[in-house]
Formats: sequence, C-alpha cells, structure tokens
Amino acid sequence: MRYAKIFLLLLSVAFSPQSLAVVCTNVFQANDGENAGLTGGDEQLDLSGVPWSSTGDLPDGPLGSGDYYVGDGSYDPIVLLPEAKVRIFVDGDLTLGNNARINANGDASKLLIVVRGDIDVGNGAIISGLLYATGDIDIGQGQGGGSLPDITGGLAAAGEIDLPRRAQVAVDYTGIDDGLLTELCVFPVELRANGIRGPVVEVQVGEEVEVTAIAEQCPIAASPPFSDRWVDRWYLNDQVIGGYRGDLSPCERAPVFLDSREFQSEGDYIYRYETEYCDSFFCFGDREPFEIAELIVRVVAADAAIDHYEIKHDGVALTCQPETIEIRACANSTCTELVPDISAVSLAPSSGWIGGNTVALEAGKGSATIQITDFEGEVFSAFLGVTGSTPSVQPQPETLCKVGGSLSAENCELLFFKSGLAFDVPPLISHRPSGPFQLRAVRQDDDTQACVSAFEGSVEKVVRFSSAYLDPNGDNRTNKRPVSVNGKEVSLDSNSPTGLTLSFDDQGVAEIDVSYLDAGEVQLSALYLGSEATGDDGLVMPGVDSFVAVPAGFCVTSAGDCSAGDSSCPPFRKAGESFDLSIQAVGWQSDADSDFCIGNPTTPNFMLPDIPLQLELVEPNEVGAVPGTLPEGAESYVHSRSSDATEVVSLSQSEVGVFRFRTAPEPGAYLERDLPPAVSQPIGRFYPDRFRVTVEDGELGGECEPDAFVYTGQEFGWKLAASALIEPLSIQGEVTKNYTFDGFRSLFEDDITRSGPEELVALNNDDEPMKLGSDMKGAALTVSSPGQLEYRYHSEDKFWFEKTPAARRAPFYPKVQFALSDIEDGDGVRSELPRNDIRPEMPAEVRYGRLVMENVYGPENLEPPAVLRMPFEVEVFDGDRFDRHSDDSCNSWNADGVNVVEAPARHTLKPDSGTFVDGKGEPLSISPTGERGTDVLEWSVSTWLQDFWGREPENPGEPAEGELQNPRATATFGVYRGNDRIIYWREVPAN
Repeated sequence: MRYAKIFLLLLSVAFSPQSLAVVCTNVFQANDGENAGLTGGDEQLDLSGVPWSSTGDLPDGPLGSGDYYVGDGSYDPIVLLPEAKVRIFVDGDLTLGNNARINANGDASKLLIVVRGDIDVGNGAIISGLLYATGDIDIGQGQGGGSLPDITGGLAAAGEIDLPRRAQVAVDYTGIDDGLLTELCVFPVELRANGIRGPVVEVQVGEEVEVTAIAEQCPIAASPPFSDRWVDRWYLNDQVIGGYRGDLSPCERAPVFLDSREFQSEGDYIYRYETEYCDSFFCFGDREPFEIAELIVRVVAADAAIDHYEIKHDGVALTCQPETIEIRACANSTCTELVPDISAVSLAPSSGWIGGNTVALEAGKGSATIQITDFEGEVFSAFLGVTGSTPSVQPQPETLCKVGGSLSAENCELLFFKSGLAFDVPPLISHRPSGPFQLRAVRQDDDTQACVSAFEGSVEKVVRFSSAYLDPNGDNRTNKRPVSVNGKEVSLDSNSPTGLTLSFDDQGVAEIDVSYLDAGEVQLSALYLGSEATGDDGLVMPGVDSFVAVPAGFCVTSAGDCSAGDSSCPPFRKAGESFDLSIQAVGWQSDADSDFCIGNPTTPNFMLPDIPLQLELVEPNEVGAVPGTLPEGAESYVHSRSSDATEVVSLSQSEVGVFRFRTAPEPGAYLERDLPPAVSQPIGRFYPDRFRVTVEDGELGGECEPDAFVYTGQEFGWKLAASALIEPLSIQGEVTKNYTFDGFRSLFEDDITRSGPEELVALNNDDEPMKLGSDMKGAALTVSSPGQLEYRYHSEDKFWFEKTPAARRAPFYPKVQFALSDIEDGDGVRSELPRNDIRPEMPAEVRYGRLVMENVYGPENLEPPAVLRMPFEVEVFDGDRFDRHSDDSCNSWNADGVNVVEAPARHTLKPDSGTFVDGKGEPLSISPTGERGTDVLEWSVSTWLQDFWGREPENPGEPAEGELQNPRATATFGVYRGNDRIIYWREVPAN
C-alpha cells in the first residue's frame, strides 16, 4: 500500500484572545457596492477600539498616510498625497455638499471614511473610497439641475442607503486587501488542498496532497498570565489521530511548517486549525471564525486504471539456474501504455522468488527472478500471477502471460526442468551473424543443485531448433523472415523443428551462431530428445531464449540532398514549406559500412513510435545564424512496418539555409535496445516565401523655419529620409533571419524599382497635377540586423516643383508620393504587395514667388557718401495677385548677381549681401558716375525668384518671351520729366 502524504504549508496566521467576530468580507461584499442594513455581531465593523475622544480638525492641504479623528461637520475637499493610505473617523454626522471633491482623482483603495452617525452626499459630488456609517447614507438625487454623484469604491451602513435609481457605484473593494480595515474586522483562515478551497477536497489513496492555510490578519498577543500557541489536529471518526502544537510566531515571521500524515485506508480525514491560550494550569481555545478552520480531505480508493498485468517469460526454466521474468502494469489492452502509479506488486507463487515475492516497479514495469529446485519428478509446474499491488487496486486486475508471442491467461504456467539446454543469444544487429556463443547441455546436480554437464565426454547430438516471433508477433508482420542457426534456416513451427548436429565437449558445451534477417524480438527454442539409439531414451532437454535484433542504421534522404552543403545549393523549398523526408531502416552489410543508403538490406518489420527528429544547421554557420525549428508535433515521427522499411515523413522547417536532419532515438527505446542515430546529407537550399515591406515615410522640407514654406522651383529635400524595412518571411509569416547572411541573400539595390516623386492633390492651372523635378542619388540596401534589410533614400536627394506658367497658383500643402515596386530577388521571391507607396510628411507650404526690383532716378552728380537706393523684395502669388512675402526672413540675397544690360554703366554698384527680412532686402546702393542717362539693371537669380516677365529677347542667348526671365529695373540719372506724381517706375510683367 502506498500512503497518501499531506503537507501543510502555513503562510500567514492570525490570533487574538480578544476576538473580533466581524469578518471583513461580510461588511463589504455586495456586487453593486451597496451594503445596507448590516446586522450587529458579524456584519458591522468593530469600532470599540477607535479613540473617539481624540477628535480634532483635518489639517489643511493634502493628507499623508495615517488615521485622522474629527467631529461632525462638512469636509471638502479631501486630497491625499501620492501613495498615501488614509482613514478618517468622524464622530457624528458627515455632510458632503454639492460638488464635493473627496479624493476625486485618487485611488479608491487608499481612503476609508468611518462615520459614527449618518452620511449626507450632495449633487455632483465625486468620491473615491470606502464609506461606512453606523446610521444611514443619503445620496443626492441630482434634482434642481444638479448632476448625480460619481462614487468609486463602496458604501456600507447599519441603516439604510438611499441611492438614486439612475446612480451606480463603481465597485472597488481592493482597499480591504490593502489593510484599510485593519483592527476593525478580521479575515477567516482559509484552508486549501492542492490549491482547491474546501470544505471538502477529494483525493485518492496514494495521492500526494499539499494543504495550505492562509490568514491575512496579524496576531495579537495574549495578555499575561496566558501564553498563546497554535494547534493543528487530524480527526477520523471524531477521534484525534495526530496533531502538532507550537508557539505563536511574531507577525513579521509567519509560522511555516510541514505536517506529514499517512492514510492507510479510505475515509474523511478532518484537518482542524485553531488557537489555544494556556497558563500554568490549563489551556482553552477560541472558536472565532478567524481562529479556527477545517478542511475535510476525503480519501477514496484509487481508480482501477489498470487494464491488466502482463508477465513475460520463456515458458520453460531450469532448476539449476535462476529464471528472470518481466512484469508490466498495462493501462490498455495492447499494453502500449503503462500505469506509472503502481510502485510494487506481489507475485504468485508466494515462494521461490529471489528477494521475496514483492517486486518494485518503475514507470509501470519491473523484473523478478525465480528458482525452484526441490520437487519430486523431473518437471515442476509453477503458475505465475499478480496477487496485489501498492497502492491497492480494486477489483484485482487480470494477469496475462506472454510466451512465444502468444498472450493469454493460460500461458502463465512456467515449467521447471531438472535438465535442459541453456543458452543466451547475444544482442543482434539485423543481418549480422552473432558470432559463436555457448549452448550448454546441463542437469541439476543431486547434491549441490548446481548445473553440471548432462552428457558424458565429447559427443555429437542432434538438437531440434524452432523460432517464434514475439514483437511483432506472427499475426502482425509485413513478411516472415527466418532465424538461422549455424547458417541454416530454422523452422517457425515448434511441432516440426529443424534438426542440427552439434558437437558437445566434455563440459557439455557446444557453440552456435545465430543471425536474423529482420528487426524485432524473436524466441529461439532448442530441444534434445533422448532415444534408444543414443542410450538415453525418455530424456527431454528443452531450452528457450529470446533476443532482439536492431537495424544496423537508417538511410535519411530527400529530393533536396546537396553534398556541397552551402549557398551554392540550388533552391529546394521555401522556409516553412512541406517536403518529404525518407527514412529507411536497414540491416548490416559490413562492419566498415559508413553509408547506409547504398546496398544495405532492409528490415521490414522494424516499427517504433515517437522517434525524435532533430534539425541541424549546416550553412550559414556564422555567429547569429539561427538553427531553425520544426513545426509543433513534428519533433518526432512514427516508423511503421512496411515492405521496404521506409517511412516518408512530411516535414517543414522555419529558416533559410542548408540543413541536416537527424534521428535521435532515446536510449533503450526499441525493445529496451539502443538504436543507432542517423543523419541526412545536407538538404537545401531553403529560401524565403515572400518579403514583408514596412515603410517609414520620412519627412520633406525646405530651409525656412518655423514658418515652413518653399517656393515653386526651389529645391527641398529630406528632413528625415524615407526608408523601408524589408523582412524575408517563411510561409507561416515568421522572419527568416538567416537570409541576410552572405551567400543566402539574393536581394540587392538593383532588384528594387522605385518611382516618384509625384504630387497627389494639388493641380496647376491646366488641371493637371503639379509637376515635380528631382535629383536623386542612389538608395542604399543594407543589413540592419539578421533577417532585416533597410532600403533608405539618400539624404542628399533634391526635389522641386517645376516653375511653369501653369504653376502660378495659390499656395498649397503638397502630398508627395514615392513608390517601391517590382521587389524580386534572384530566387523569384517577391514582396507581399506589388507596390509599396511612400508618402512623406511635408509641413512646408509651396508658394509661387519672384523677386521684384523698383525703378529709381536721381541726379547724376551725387556727391559721396550720397547714393541712389534701389528697393527690392520677394513677392508671392495668393491666387489673385502678388504681394510682398512677409513670411520670408530666411532666404539670402547677393548683389553680385546684378549687372547692367547695356554697357557702359553710368554708375557703380556697392557690393552687398544679406537675408530677406519680412520679404524685403536691404536696398541696392547705386553711385552715379556723372553721366546722364538710364541704366537697365538685371539681377541673375535662381529659378524660384524668376518669373515669366514676357520680355522679348534683345540679345542672343537671352530667354524667350514665354520663358523664365530674371527681374529688371531702371536707374535714371539726370533730369527726368514724366507724370509728377510718379516717383519711380516699376516693371509690370506681361502676364
């Protein structure tokens, strides 16, 4: 019998000789937050220890952690410091008026208000915390235009709670667990078995159980002369069957102990935890709900999970040597599953067993040795069986016995002979001869009971051999290959055995050689029958032994075998794509054999479930390369019997690269024999299924900040260059990190087509999209991390909106778009989407602008330092007309670009440069040379400051009338007569 062991772990306990009968969860328990009509004794908070005489006023400002005692009145607002835990005790009625703010933005678990009286809450109040009243609680009805109160936490009152029908409490009782109710109520001790809360927990005989006891209240020491201690007791049928008594531990060191119990029978075992208080003469115990707890552990008989017991033996044994049998506790009819909970069995017969008839089982199986020497006659019949187990199982399961591949209750007879043939076939490898081993003809010595030679001198005897299939048996075989003894096939029929002449020496020893051309467990039987011719008529000498033959190895192949084992292997399968892996169990060919895929014979009857499969990365073999994984459920395979001993396994694996696949059977996996591991040739190359492209749109902008704008025709570029994360994926959508290693990556810059830029929204005056020009450098495709490629636009890319007559329009915020398309690597792997758009942010407004110079005149004989000043400014078109661009205080100008259209000049120009301020530049300084006349000044400026002025070209090489032209102005020196009201001329464009 295996006993149940109960372990008690006491995590935290509470004791008090002055009992608090109120259980905290009885006070605040309603799911809607309204706990009204609380009765005395077990539902109302115990306020007997509150120092009501210490009442005062609440301090100004936020409250820190602690208890506050105040008189009746109105308190608003109440604010708590961060993380502070506050309890307020009000001696009298509490009024919280309209729009009161009580911990309004705080945590409800941090505030408790206890009122010895009534609580009146006005309209629109916001309260976060627990409210408790010994009287009534009245909540504002939201009348007279007021809103309903907003309450988070909980309400509890000995009297009534008047809560408007439309109002609700957002329940939050977490403050109870955080200690807000400490010393006002208690928590009961809670007992659990295997994590299951009582009061009754059912376990089986022999099942290990862990019992925990938890209480959340700290102990209160007993008053002298009493000492306090805790007691746990086990009861069965109201009788104490054990217990433990110990001193209370201080609160900061909760008592922890283990209490072990052995249950030898079924029943209700009551575990009771309680406290008792003792002086020098007697002890007494309390019976308050937090000081006593019970848990019933109901022990029941173990389920009859055993289908049957199975005993395997040879059927015959010799009295002069021990015979070993095997026992298994079977969970199903085929015994493919065992019962690990059975730790021992009792065997029949009751005597003859070496070490006794009780045998330990491990994981549901074991072995025992029996030897019977004392009986009358030549043969003794012993009937084997299992008569009991630990733990006990009722009803007693049936015992079946396996002899020669046949399983039945009738096979449980084991015959002991005083003479026979003893041999042990060594472990075999399929198709490989065992090599010579001894077969001994022995009998029991009458005096010593030891084995001695059964023959006199050296003789030749005819021994009859037969074989029987054990696993698989004769009914479940793909084909039937024979066992050979000394090179001769022996019969499969025990009634018609094959006779072989053996030479025995004077010790009764002959040598034989056995081979088996398959895999599995086989029984080999030998029989010598005396005759008149040999002078031993009537002599019967049987011998039996079983052996296991294992495959010599496994041939693991696929259509993707590639001996090179590197990135030069052709593409085979996508990562995550299924392929067939062929695994063939083969026999021995030679001891020097290293390749089991060439010329080896097969082992068609080999069968084994759950052979582990392992994946080994061959290439890439650099640091950071990922070995890959097999899908869930494919970590092993079942090798079934077949005519060619081949199992075709449909597999996939998660990564890019070249791999080997290994079989790695567990030690003793095949009929308790080890199997050789196997490994495939390199298989691959595996490559991605597709690319996932994740765009980072970036940001475009000009040079002017913060009033961001850019002129039509003016270059702008990346504030943050756009990029795209390109990730190679398996069929299942997982990133294949090995793709980015050298040799396995076949996606490069030239494999990506990019287009753009193009404007998506703004139209020109011809109702066509505004045209964009660009000067784009080459983008870079780099490995940012294993399995991640970054495609990044060049930071020095330049763009501009082309300045045409049709582009003269009102300012607009552009929507610029680029695109990446036709992403395809050398293996034909494409992106998930045929096109991936990039739409960068561009907060800069595009404005059509130009530079304007003013005509000026003055005397030709100005004396230095006097100069003629020519104003100039930048204008923008607002959709109707041009105005000075007062936002431009960032672009620069330089007078070096100002030239006279027709020489010689009648002036000199002061070199100057600067930055526009509110769209205006510092006027040009012109000094006349003393000659009367007019100079035409032209300023060579960038495209974005030019305009379509409509001038006819005067000299070769000048822009045509419909092309962009530089701004011009005149400087007149001497007497000028025109309209007296015109102080200077200003050139007006033709369109």
